[in-house]
Amino acid sequence: MSEPKPKMVAFLCNWCSYAGADLAGVSRVQYPPNIRVIRVMCSGRVDPVVVVEALMRGVEGVLVAGCHPGDCHYIGGNYQAAKRFEVLARMLESTEFRGRVRLEWVSASEGARFGEVVSSFVSQVAGLGPSPVRTSPEARSRLQAVRDTMDNPRVRNLLGKFLHLTEKENVYGNRYPVPEMEKVLWDVIRAVYDRASIFNLAGERPVTVVEAARATGIPADRVLRHIAVMKKRNLMAMTESHGRHPSYTAVRSGRSM
Repeated sequence: MSEPKPKMVAFLCNWCSYAGADLAGVSRVQYPPNIRVIRVMCSGRVDPVVVVEALMRGVEGVLVAGCHPGDCHYIGGNYQAAKRFEVLARMLESTEFRGRVRLEWVSASEGARFGEVVSSFVSQVAGLGPSPVRTSPEARSRLQAVRDTMDNPRVRNLLGKFLHLTEKENVYGNRYPVPEMEKVLWDVIRAVYDRASIFNLAGERPVTVVEAARATGIPADRVLRHIAVMKKRNLMAMTESHGRHPSYTAVRSGRSM
């Protein structure tokens, strides 16, 4: 028997949403069988990189469910999850994978709600059609850039410290305003995403600045600045030159973007 379409994965918190799914089963709550469940100790332990990896492997929808805010077994894990997936969802908004990732809160006593969440999400993903990774190399390339961005050490560091820096004072008695931290975070994300897009393109074939700008939609002056930065970090190298338009290729052994 073939598996139900679409193929989907759910990461469920051990203490709340997994227990809610168990209650749904005991209570004979009906919902689509498309979801394959992976139990984790906390929604805060679900790395966005793993979610993107699942999408890259052809999974058509990823659900992450945890305890309601204020009820986390580990105090603040679900708040960390909320921030990470806010960022991931915003990054996916401009790609063909919009609407394929969802974060929900389901308690151990909400078996019926678990069934409703699964039914709603399966219906939503089914309406989006098959995964774009199967039909569009460009979509896969954009998803790869999202994955590389979420795996970047600077981005991970900022996301990991975001709540602490905006809610508590540092050793100097300062607390960073949320708008200020948001600007810092998204300035870094945009730069890393742009470089990842250019780097991945140059990993497929040598490209000029103009070609990279046309393929990625990034203005040519920004492409040139990003290439200059990546050359200094041994991530890019000039491979050939045709008149005033040199070509560049990715160097896989370079340092982080």
